[in-house]
Parts: sequence; C-alpha cells; structure tokens
Amino acid sequence: MVSPDDIRETLFDCVGFDNLAEKDALTAKAWEAYYDALSSAMEEGNLVMSDYPFSYKQKAKLQDLADRFCYRIITIRLTAPLELLFKRQRERDLDPARHRGHIFSSYHKEDPEPDRSTADDLVPFEAFCA
Repeated sequence: MVSPDDIRETLFDCVGFDNLAEKDALTAKAWEAYYDALSSAMEEGNLVMSDYPFSYKQKAKLQDLADRFCYRIITIRLTAPLELLFKRQRERDLDPARHRGHIFSSYHKEDPEPDRSTADDLVPFEAFCA
C-alpha cells in the first residue's frame, strides 16, 4: 500500500509547519516522495494499491508511471451526491483519529491537541466540488 497521506503525515510529524506556505511545501515534498515510492514499487514489479481521492491533478503523472512500467490502473470510485461526500469528508477531518495536520494551518507534533472545531484549514464546499 502506497499512501500519499501516510507520507504527508510522516513529514508533518518530523518537520512540522508554522503556516500554509510551509504546509504546502511539505505537501509538495510528500507528493514527490509518493511518486518515487510508487515508481520504485512498479519498477520492482510489485502489485500496488494506493488509497487517495485522486483527481485530474494526479492523472497525468499516474498514467505516465503506469505506461512506463506496463501497469493497468483500476479505479474504484464512490459515487454519491456531492453534499453527502462533503459531509463525510468533514466528519472524517474532524474525527480525533484523523491527523490534525490536515486541518490546521500550523502544526508541530509536540503541540497540545487543539479543539478541532477551531480548525482553520478545512476544505470549503466550493473547493471540494472543483
């Protein structure tokens, strides 16, 4: 299993961030590490599964890797009204089991657990639908 979120969360914990620019830079590094890990797994001929709500943003890179290593992409897609999908994502984001680095604009592992209702980097409905 290769997961972009697992890589992001590891970087969040190891490095931390003080603002959205630093968080975005870590996210970019996480995507690079994800594609490197995926490429290595494919180069070794491993079966690969990846869990993420992929979109047009990742399509070209994933297709390039699949073509280069002769892999076939199989997508399992959940379909439901956007309002329901958004509600489920919001509930997931606010769940204490979810890494808080996803929903705050500042994070350091040693910081005390904040009240998640004060999260300042939740995806708004308009961006979720884009």
